[in-house]
Formats: sequence, C-alpha cells, structure tokens
Amino acid sequence: MSILNDIYNKAKKSHKTIVLPESSDPRILRSSEIILQSRLAKIILIGDEENVKTRISHEGLSLSAVQIISSRENDPLDFAATMVARGEADGMVAGSTYNSSAVIRCAIKIIGLAPGQKKLSSFMIMSLENNTWGEQGVIFFADCAVIPNPNAEDLAEIARQTANSFQSLTGREPRLALLSEVSLDEALNQANVLIFPDLDSANIGCKIT
Repeated sequence: MSILNDIYNKAKKSHKTIVLPESSDPRILRSSEIILQSRLAKIILIGDEENVKTRISHEGLSLSAVQIISSRENDPLDFAATMVARGEADGMVAGSTYNSSAVIRCAIKIIGLAPGQKKLSSFMIMSLENNTWGEQGVIFFADCAVIPNPNAEDLAEIARQTANSFQSLTGREPRLALLSEVSLDEALNQANVLIFPDLDSANIGCKIT
C-alpha cells in the first residue's frame, strides 16, 4: 500500500534511534532484528547485557548491530524515557510487558508533552482491504487508548493532534469525521481521520473494520 510504503521510506531515510525497554520479550528481540535488517532505525535494548545476549542466542537471532545498555538499578521504562528526554534516543516503544497506563504515565512524567500540546491522545493507523475507504485504504482512528470519555474540548484537541499527525506522516491533506455526527459507513467513505466519541466506540470501530 503506497501510503504505508511512504511512511516506511520516510522512517528509513531519517534512520532515528529507538530505545526498547522490554528486552525480556522475545517479540521485541525479533522485531529488533527485522528493523535492523531493514535499516529502518538504530535500536537500543535496555537490560543486562549478558542476559539479553543469552536470549538473543536462544531465539537464534542476528543482532550484532544492536546496542545494549543496562538500566542498572533503575526501572527500564523510566531509564528509556530518560534517554529520550535527554536526547540520547529519538523515541521509545513500549507496551508489550508494561501496560498502556504505565507507559503513558511514564512518558508524561519524564518526557512531557510536546510544546503547544494541552493533552495527550493516541491514534491507530488502520490499513483496510477496501482501498476506496479513507486515503487509499488507510485511516487514522482516534482516540483509541488515552481519554475514556472526552468532552467537547477534548475531542477538538484529539481532532487537531490526529490531523497534524496524519499530515506529517502521510504528506496528505487530512479529512476529518466526528463519529458523534456521522455514521461509521459515511465516515469511511468520506474521511481519512475518524474521531470517536469515546474509547468504547473507538475499540468497537477497530474490531469491525
């Protein structure tokens, strides 16, 4: 799909450094191998070097290019977030062994919100089989994880943030639909950014599309 390829190529060109605090999860190690082989990003794994290398060997992976840093006595999630806050990494990916609320609290506490942002929200990139929906089959759903019951001000901020993210990632003009105003079927045919009235409806929307 061309839009997802565009995002992939943009990531590959920028070649950022991503820190992963959950090196005990084999899925993280396998993902790291894929990312490094694809030259999508530089990867830093947080954990005891000997233990991490033992797990890498056990999984039969090739991760010679990965950097392993011990968090020493610190919580790995906090340590990884601190690296981002200090500019030692460009981003952090977490949530496989830590739950979402722990990751969100850590990010707000240590990294903080971007300048000009009033709230934190999330979005999911949906890649649909029907490429007549959204933008060549790609639609951003928000908010899917952070604000359970947003008020009107929250929804406006979620819409603004998600529209900006859509434009930044895809280079396309965002077309928004508020699901409190139109049906899902209408929104899929008219918009590429869908704003749901609450988390429950957002999760239902993700499952049925």
